[in-house]
Amino acid sequence: MLLADLDDICSVGTRRPVVPWVVRVSDRASAREAKRRTLERSQKRTLDLLASYLHRPIELRLASWLAETPVTANQVSVVVVAIALGITALLTTGNLLLAALLMPLVKVLAGVDGKLA
Repeated sequence: MLLADLDDICSVGTRRPVVPWVVRVSDRASAREAKRRTLERSQKRTLDLLASYLHRPIELRLASWLAETPVTANQVSVVVVAIALGITALLTTGNLLLAALLMPLVKVLAGVDGKLA
């Protein structure tokens, strides 16, 4: 990618409008609602078909579950890098099928990382 291409990625046209919102948290139900809204609004604007209908729901469930644990976004990032390095090793040794099966896991966990952050 050239430095000049960054203008297209960072242009205002690729950003979605963010509407401020407030949720009064007074009980467990309203806390769950605030958590749900926060996770849903953490999604980037541009999604392909697979990301919209398969990855996103999985990411939301995993992020929602991990948010209740001591696991941090940085720890998820380390796991993503470790899996990606493992996939690289699989590809270089000719284990293409196993590598291809693990590749979506990297994409999903990277999305979870972003939602946790």
